[in-house]
Amino acid sequence: MVQIPDRREPDLKVTVSAITDDSIDLFGKKASDLQEGIAVSDDAITGTLKYVTDYTGFSGRSSEQQGNYIAIHAEADDNTATVKVGITKMSTLDEDGDIVLIVKNTSTPITVTAEAEGKDPVTKTFSIADLVLTPES
Repeated sequence: MVQIPDRREPDLKVTVSAITDDSIDLFGKKASDLQEGIAVSDDAITGTLKYVTDYTGFSGRSSEQQGNYIAIHAEADDNTATVKVGITKMSTLDEDGDIVLIVKNTSTPITVTAEAEGKDPVTKTFSIADLVLTPES
């Protein structure tokens, strides 16, 4: 039996970082309105999420217009890749790679998945157990 070599490219590489640039519009808020001291390591995200009220740009649902939010940027090293990010529900990122997620608790990690034709998909999981969720004041 002749074995055909696998011609797939190496796995995709995914980079995740905190959004700290206040010039980026995050649905009517700035990064500093949402969070402070956010650090992303290989497997965890730490820092403080501020409690935000009246965040109508985030969602039309009143139940999602207040709480703790994290703003992150995710991208793959292949510009044809589809990148999805989520906590309980995955959302496909658009070309800017920026996303704001509502964080209701710190027990469920943030997952980032990238897929591109001809390459093995990659999934990274980030613990958020050490995020500080500022309570409503």
